Amino acid sequence: MQRATASPGALRYASYEAVYGWTDQSWGRLTAAAPASWHMHREHLDRESHESIGMLSMYLGLREVFRDYSILSAPKMPTTSILPYYEKVSASLGATVLPPRKLLRQVAEDLLMEGRGAATPAEMGPYLGEWVGDTWMGAGEPRHGDQLLRIKVVDGRVVGESVTRMPSGKELVQAWTYMRVTANGLTWGYMNGMRPRAMLLHEGTRTGETLAGTLRFGGVNFRMGDGTMPPTISFAFKRVRSG
Repeated sequence: MQRATASPGALRYASYEAVYGWTDQSWGRLTAAAPASWHMHREHLDRESHESIGMLSMYLGLREVFRDYSILSAPKMPTTSILPYYEKVSASLGATVLPPRKLLRQVAEDLLMEGRGAATPAEMGPYLGEWVGDTWMGAGEPRHGDQLLRIKVVDGRVVGESVTRMPSGKELVQAWTYMRVTANGLTWGYMNGMRPRAMLLHEGTRTGETLAGTLRFGGVNFRMGDGTMPPTISFAFKRVRSG
């Protein structure tokens, strides 16, 4: 109680009780006085005595006070958010902790499968900046130049986004979740927001300051209702500002 009012530092505290423990009144006073930085947990374990509670309460206590370290607590996606999450866990604990080994292996595998392993700032130099262009299905469709690609370095890694400018001036932004430098250009994409549930992969070839190519559904073998391939969707963008 004295520390709750005099020391606002971080604290993780779990109390598991069978016979002895806090009274409801004293626990209520403690939690009311505790600063927001404290994590407080109290639980009564049925069918346990003060002799049998030891092993169970130690396991539950460690699980509770280190709950944010668990693989189950880490974000599932995007993959790039997982390691920064554990940096915050380290800051909260006041010491550097390594993520669980299994999770590190999964992160490395997922980054490679998503095509991020080679997306370093040095390799992406020819693509950093802003590109303006269009996406079309039929050759006769008008080209308004109302679509943009923005590729930049944020906190040491490359991020990209596709932007559609609406007539009202509003911008619809779609962050990329796949990015890979190829021998002839750049492939990027994100999950389709409707059926088919596939990755929308833009496979572009770079010629000077122009990036052009076609779009396909990645991860599925999509066919129209009559069994034919869907119409080809093309795109072309010109870099108007370098990164």
